Amino acid sequence: MQKSTEPLPMTGDRRWARWEIPTLLGLLVIYVALASYKIHLPGLYYDEILFVGPAAGERPYLKCFGLPLLIFPYIGALKSWIYTPIFALFGVSPISIRLPAILISCGTLALGYSLVRRILTPRWAVAFTGACAVHPGFVLLTKVDLGPIALMLFLKALCLVLLFKWLEGSQRICWSVVGVCMLGFFDKFNFIWFVVALAFSTSAIYGAEIFRKLRTVPVRVLLATATTLTALGLLVLWVVYPLLQRPHTQASSGRFWQMWALYESMSTGGATAFLWFKSPPTVPSWMGWGVLSLTAIWLLLAFVSYALRTRANKKLDTRTLRFCIWCLLMFGIILAEMVLTPQAGGPHHVIMLFPFDLLAGFSAAFLFANTFEAMRRQVILLEGCVLIMWVMSNVRSLEMHYSKFEDVSSFRGRWSPHVESLATYLNERATNVDSIYVVDWGIGFQLRALCRPEIGRKVRDSWPTFLGWSADKADEAVEIERVFPPEKKVLYVSFVPEESVFSQALRNFEQMKVTAGDTTKVLSNVPPPIMDTYQIFEKPASGADGR
Repeated sequence: MQKSTEPLPMTGDRRWARWEIPTLLGLLVIYVALASYKIHLPGLYYDEILFVGPAAGERPYLKCFGLPLLIFPYIGALKSWIYTPIFALFGVSPISIRLPAILISCGTLALGYSLVRRILTPRWAVAFTGACAVHPGFVLLTKVDLGPIALMLFLKALCLVLLFKWLEGSQRICWSVVGVCMLGFFDKFNFIWFVVALAFSTSAIYGAEIFRKLRTVPVRVLLATATTLTALGLLVLWVVYPLLQRPHTQASSGRFWQMWALYESMSTGGATAFLWFKSPPTVPSWMGWGVLSLTAIWLLLAFVSYALRTRANKKLDTRTLRFCIWCLLMFGIILAEMVLTPQAGGPHHVIMLFPFDLLAGFSAAFLFANTFEAMRRQVILLEGCVLIMWVMSNVRSLEMHYSKFEDVSSFRGRWSPHVESLATYLNERATNVDSIYVVDWGIGFQLRALCRPEIGRKVRDSWPTFLGWSADKADEAVEIERVFPPEKKVLYVSFVPEESVFSQALRNFEQMKVTAGDTTKVLSNVPPPIMDTYQIFEKPASGADGR
């Protein structure tokens, strides 16, 4: 049996066979075809629009020397930097927003192929990449870059490739891994989940390799590096710790099952179906829990086979076993961190667990197949049949999503493709108005991104004012005058009542416009497709005093 303290064998530097690159490109084409199908559907969502303003030159949340740094309190401006030249060349549209994220995700798949090729074999890397290319969570979430998550997944995959290249190489300190981790944290603060899991899991499983490398580093360099990393860690802790929830047994148990259910629905596409559609289709549900269950089965059978062997024939691929355990540790630690973070609660959070479940499953299947040397082909055939069933279920889930695309009225209001028609309508209708007040959540970001710049500058995202207004407040008259200015001609945009995100905001708006003189009326000449999702009100310049 190979000792765990032996250096990792060098497998990743094998020359690529002629068939590998065409095969990988074929898998990437499959992913691009699935993710870009009717690329304008569903409609552009808040998370996709968040970075558009800074990328197009608008004021970000935080900037330094004119350069955007943060576009949100916990989201860096990395994506805005990437998209600035894209928007300058191609303008803002669903294609210019979504296609780059899909292409970045192709890089994620290619890096995943490289990682599995290094740890297992090229053919197993093909199977793994194919599984990722049709994974509903990956395909559907990167299609709309919900979160956003495309850059996060790419940086995570790059970090893993660099980590194992470092573990198998001669370099003493993994500066590239540290740099990618810092870039990932800058992109989005919840990347710290991955960084913490990476530090603990790698130290636990590959501690011998790390110690062997570090003991050759000069003491001064080691102390300086340790001091720098400690300072960075304390800085990150200072930022992140106030967001965490102290663990309580009962609360943590409920949170665990909540996050587990979310992981399952993300993996099957059920989460995106619920978010996108008024009547979500029922997608196959076994793919979520199935991967980890199969991982446990493959590992158990491999251990049973090992235990039944004669002493002279007891050989176990400890390299693959350690990698499998490392993947399971990464999965478990990240899941625990999500349980302890009350702000975590969407499929764009649990996608951080991808693809550690698949990596563990494929490495366990590889270990199981190589344990039965006499029946290796039969075992691989069995595992191939299971993989085909899993892939077919995933494709079925994608098919059920895309079949709903035939009816654009099937989308929920916040995902409605009619927002593009709304922006076009306002580009023509709002040239002579002073302001456009948004009554409900999400619409403001969409309109500022999709309308012409001179129209987008008129948009006021005032839904918090409408949501928080009360007739009992001392300043209620001041708030009414601010959003119903007597001297200005104003438009108001909201969802129809059944699609409203904050129905209280719409109810308060109705009450406020009555108090302001009730001269604000619904526009009747709005095209029917827009009226199916949105309401547009107009207040004349003399509306407050009734003239």
